[in-house]
Amino acid sequence: MPKIINCTKMYITERNRTNTIILFIKKFRDDLNTCYEKIQLSYFYYFCVKLLKSKTNNYKSITMKIIKLLIICIASLFITQGWAQKIKSTNFEVLKMDEGIYAVIHKSGGHAICNAGIVDLGDKTVIFDSFLSPFVAEELLEVVEKLKLSPVKYVVNSHYHNDHIRGNQAFADDVIIISTRKTRNMIIKEEPGQIQKDSVYAKKEFARLDSIKNISKPRDFKKSRNLMEWYGYYEALVQTTPILKTRLPEVTFDHEMCINGSKRSIKLRSFGKGHSIDDLVLLIQDDGIAFTGDLVFINMHPYMTGGYPDQWINNLNELRHAGIKRIVPGHGPVGNLDNIDRMIQYIIVIEEQAVTMYREGLTFEDIEPLTIPEPFNNWWFEEYYKMNITFYLEKIAKDLERQ
Repeated sequence: MPKIINCTKMYITERNRTNTIILFIKKFRDDLNTCYEKIQLSYFYYFCVKLLKSKTNNYKSITMKIIKLLIICIASLFITQGWAQKIKSTNFEVLKMDEGIYAVIHKSGGHAICNAGIVDLGDKTVIFDSFLSPFVAEELLEVVEKLKLSPVKYVVNSHYHNDHIRGNQAFADDVIIISTRKTRNMIIKEEPGQIQKDSVYAKKEFARLDSIKNISKPRDFKKSRNLMEWYGYYEALVQTTPILKTRLPEVTFDHEMCINGSKRSIKLRSFGKGHSIDDLVLLIQDDGIAFTGDLVFINMHPYMTGGYPDQWINNLNELRHAGIKRIVPGHGPVGNLDNIDRMIQYIIVIEEQAVTMYREGLTFEDIEPLTIPEPFNNWWFEEYYKMNITFYLEKIAKDLERQ
């Protein structure tokens, strides 16, 4: 555990007491060792500052709110650290969803990039998505061993994007890789060229980010977090591109596939076009849990380029009525049905903004001054908002050309 900083009692005004708490938590945050913990405490620090800047003279009330937030945050930190004592990784956090079901959540600055899932069926274990880095995928095998789960029998690729498939090569030959037929075809089509591009571009981008990282750290927490994310991404590409050996799925399907075990069963379901040309979701309906891949992003702007927004919304509505209560997204923390609703709302907002701009004769140059509306203005990767509107404007133009 990080050392606890002693905060000397000070008989001061309520406002000064509030300031003291904020300085305390900022120092506490800075003393923490892991990225995940820093992010957790930084959320608290952000809300403290926001409360302090609110237009009120009732500083006693503000102080009590901050103390309640502190208790919740520290309690959450202790729970998380309980797991960290078992599973230590700079790349991901392991969260127990239920007995034998684990969410493996990417850690900011790490090399996992996407989230993964571990599901023990009783006599065999299924891994959902294999990360960007084969080295981090090897850590998944260590996690299965440390948790004393059944041997890994299957690895499922939710879709063809590199951060969800490149860990495939880390698994033994007798482990079966599963995807939809379309996903396998897209890996064959896209991965060779993508690896070639990554081998050249990643080195340049990593060098650029490394120079920024070493010169100065952004004061804005969101910008600092974004820098850490991209730094980790390109660092992983630089480290792994030379040793990549694309491993294709051996088993494919078109619509649904069930895998039965001695303790539980899972359903793999293709939702078709959405985030990608074919998005696969792992459903554990008896436990009300879904591993969604990039069909769902939580607290961060989704990458929509190359996607199918209309079908994406339809798929999210279907997923919402699939008998689940908790979701593990492709990116972001564990969530629930409310997060599906926010994803739907986000895509609609992007569509409406792009349609309005097109009708008013606005072009790509007019995107820059746009303000991100609430609640999306607090999401990570805010640069994707304008990128997504650009994508949708291009989609409108292409759709009109086809008519």
